[in-house]
Formats: sequence, C-alpha cells, structure tokens
Amino acid sequence: MTTAWRSLADRAHGGFAGYPIATIAFYGPDDEHATKVAVAIVPNDDGEVRDMERWLVEVGDVRDDDAIGSAVLELVRASDARSIVMVDRILGCPHEEGIDYPHGATCPRCPFWAERDRWAGLLAEHPVVSGEGTMRSASRNARPTLVADLRHYLDNDGTLPHLPASVLNLALHQGAIVEWMTMVLPGDEIVVTNVYCRKRPKRRRCRGQIHARLQGVGDAIEWACPVCGDNGVIYGWEGSRWDRGPSPLPDDDRQLN
Repeated sequence: MTTAWRSLADRAHGGFAGYPIATIAFYGPDDEHATKVAVAIVPNDDGEVRDMERWLVEVGDVRDDDAIGSAVLELVRASDARSIVMVDRILGCPHEEGIDYPHGATCPRCPFWAERDRWAGLLAEHPVVSGEGTMRSASRNARPTLVADLRHYLDNDGTLPHLPASVLNLALHQGAIVEWMTMVLPGDEIVVTNVYCRKRPKRRRCRGQIHARLQGVGDAIEWACPVCGDNGVIYGWEGSRWDRGPSPLPDDDRQLN
C-alpha cells in the first residue's frame, strides 16, 4: 500500500468524525485484485451523494497505484470530508450491469463473480427482494449503499458516546437490524425484520420494513428497504452491544467440551 493509500486507511480507522463522509469502495475481477476504486461524497445523513468519481487500471491493483491514491486523497481533501469509510474487501465486479453487460445477466469478463452475489456497495443500484427471494438491483430511485462499521460509533469500552442526534439515530437503526438478525440467525436467507425504514421521503415516513441477510458469523449484514431503496452493509457487529447471538464459550469450557 502506497503512502497516499496508507493515509486514507489511517483516517478511515479513526472512525466517524462527522459529515461530509467520503466513501471508498474497491471492485475487481476477483476478491483479491482491485482494478477499480469508486469514491462518493455524502454531505449529510440523508444518504444523497454529492460527488462521485471512479478510477480504473488495466493491469495491477489500484491500491498499489500512488497516482490514483493521491488523486483520491486530493478529492477527499477538496470535499472537506471529516470522515472516511473504506472497506478493505473487494465489493464485486468492476463492470456495471446495464452498461457493460445486460441487466439480469452475469458479467462475461468476470466469471469469478458469476456464482457469487454481486454486492456492488456504494455505487450499486439499490438491492431489493425479488420474487425468487434473492437480492437484485433495481434501476429506479437508486440510492447509494451505506457501508458502516458499528465499531466506529462506539467508544473503546463498547459504549455509545455523545453523538449528534442524526448520527445517534443512524447507529441505533443499524443496531436494531443487527439485534434482529443475531436473534433470528437465519443463515444466508433473506428475512423481513421488525425494523422499519428510517427515511422520510417528501417529509412522510417511509412505510417499508427492512429486509436483511446475514452473510455469515463475523461477516457483513446486508439490508434494504423494498419501498424507497434505502440500503446498506453492516460490518463490525460481532461482539458489539447489539449482538444477540450465542456467546463464545470461555477457554476452560471449550476444553471440557
């Protein structure tokens, strides 16, 4: 990782420091090589993107390209972003459905993702639940995906610090999704939670009920509102104040079993 990318990663590890937020997402032909980085600037908690830029490389990895890292860093600085969200995993194929290949098809240039869910993160069209019970993309009213790490909301001892009301509400909303999913533990099935949408389109509360999927213990929770398209991916939930899953056995008990 180059100097510019290390600087961005260090700021991302610092957690939430207020809006605007710069979201940085990587895409590639497989889950090890990033050939595309997408950066979006979210000025406030309504989730609307103000600026969006993409950089691609034909060979190599964008995370090893100092010129691209410096350009991303300059965009973040120019936008006065106070927080950075940068997920260290590759979020899917770098090619865009409906642009680089037909809607509903798989990317012919990225066979690695053909049998995997293409969760394209911050720049994807929002996921909804299809009649077959799978997450798919919808082209209308597309919203950026909110990628969040719950640890960024909490102090070192796992407690909620004094946060602005809008940020606190966002943390509690995501925490409620985690509570439901870790109590139900539905595996990788999509379920309808007891959490209602937080959005207020046209100043009226959205009536959508959140659909979610737990990718696996220690992995991401994907969620979406099927009505307005608000959606996100939650990391860092395991062991948090909202995790209602089974607690790991102490070492002594594990040895006895």
